[in-house]
Amino acid sequence: MKIKILIGLITTSFVIFSCTGQKVKNDLSELKLKGKVKSLIENTFKVVDKFGVIQKGIIRSRNIVLFNDKGNKFADSLYVSDGSLYYSKTFIYNDNENKIEENYYNSGDRLDLIITYKYDDKDNIIEENDYNSDSSLARKFIFKYDNKGNKIEANEYSSSGSLIVKYISKYDDYDNKIENNIYISDGSLWHKNTFKYDNKGNVIERILFNSDGSLDKNYTYKYYFDKTSNWIKKTEFEKGIIQEIIEREIKYY
Repeated sequence: MKIKILIGLITTSFVIFSCTGQKVKNDLSELKLKGKVKSLIENTFKVVDKFGVIQKGIIRSRNIVLFNDKGNKFADSLYVSDGSLYYSKTFIYNDNENKIEENYYNSGDRLDLIITYKYDDKDNIIEENDYNSDSSLARKFIFKYDNKGNKIEANEYSSSGSLIVKYISKYDDYDNKIENNIYISDGSLWHKNTFKYDNKGNVIERILFNSDGSLDKNYTYKYYFDKTSNWIKKTEFEKGIIQEIIEREIKYY
């Protein structure tokens, strides 16, 4: 159950916070990774206060992703702070290199969740179905796009077919998602998120608003880049205080 809850949060976070609106060419473009990336190791660190100075603490998690020569994932594993495996993923693609199935395995290497995808004739994902290990439906997403291929609406449904949450997104002229509004099943606004970007397309500010329009959280981000202009360190701040540090190890073909 624990892994299913986490996977659900990861999938929902992708719907809410993924800042690439247009149809994804491959997984590298979804992650905004440049060049022919072979592998990505992403280490997330806790922060600690030592003698009044906030600094990097112990590792919280490690995500290891391997890409094929077409820029799509073929292996994805998450490890927790003690180094043990939390879950791993495998992928199946069609002849167009569109991802049609994603399989989650728990730390015991037992299949825990199956995600399938359907596409329109423009290769946009229009439907996602999440299945439990016994093949029963857990939830469904239906997606809509504008004429530029930006994902402007995502509807999340329960296994019984009732609407859980609706996400409505807006984009700038560069197809970066600048606003995401989240509505619950009765149509009322639950949360609003806005985004600002640097000239490389990386989020530098994320603001979360409550349903009444009041400020909930305001995060800012600072990056360091490699020679290919991929970020290799990201620091998250709230009110000028470091909240999280993520470091990347990127290898290329």
